[in-house]
Amino acid sequence: MTHIADTNKSTNALEDKIETLYHYQPFNKNHLELLLSNRTIYCSNPNSFNDPWDCKPWYNTSILDDEVEFQLHVDFIREHARKSSSFSDAAVNAIAGNRTLLEETLNALSLGMARDNDRCFRIYCLTPDATNSLMWSHYGDKHNGICLEFDTMNTVIGAAKRVCYNASLPTIKFYERTTDPVFHLLHKSDVWRYEKEYRILAREPIGEASFDDSPLCCNAGVLKLPDNSLKSIIVGCNADYDEVYDLVRTLDPNIAIKRVVRSSNQYSLRIE
Repeated sequence: MTHIADTNKSTNALEDKIETLYHYQPFNKNHLELLLSNRTIYCSNPNSFNDPWDCKPWYNTSILDDEVEFQLHVDFIREHARKSSSFSDAAVNAIAGNRTLLEETLNALSLGMARDNDRCFRIYCLTPDATNSLMWSHYGDKHNGICLEFDTMNTVIGAAKRVCYNASLPTIKFYERTTDPVFHLLHKSDVWRYEKEYRILAREPIGEASFDDSPLCCNAGVLKLPDNSLKSIIVGCNADYDEVYDLVRTLDPNIAIKRVVRSSNQYSLRIE
């Protein structure tokens, strides 16, 4: 299994030749019953994430000091107004001649993009690493939780896109990014690089019939999994293995059950 070097272009798990992805979570009987009985997962609203910059488009107004950038953004506002009737000609002319008005307009558009992300997208987080101690601590309930093992050879898990990590916030240039609504859902600070994250970007249809038949269309965050995509349940090293085992065996005896154990002579975990 190879983790691809970071670039600004996000690829999916299949393109990266990732065969297996994992999702850490606390052990919750009700949630696990729904997964095993209905083969559904719950995708989160971006506004619930623990990173305050995550999925939040940010506009760097300092680039407007460049006359070319200033004019390109004015032209974008003019084109945006023509297509959407969101600004009158007088308003656009006022923005074109006033740096402060242009900044305020672009900042308002970036806030609007964040609201659209929260309204339209739901996200399920995955990683190719099932033995990361920090991940078990942060997302696996201090090693008392479980980790779900998924096969990527299907239209849902295989479509999970790789997150790109950056030392600084990517600068929005509206005239470049307008056709890529998921750009800001797939870029995070490099302090999170250890997660090696992949994301399923599910869509809430919001009355858009074109998404109803998509395998990535969810309903109130609930996304249906393809058959055979769930490979195993991995039990944390501090969890009650017997309790998880009994529940899984009762609901789905065909799902493999594994456990994570601490190595005896080093700070590492292994799967048995």
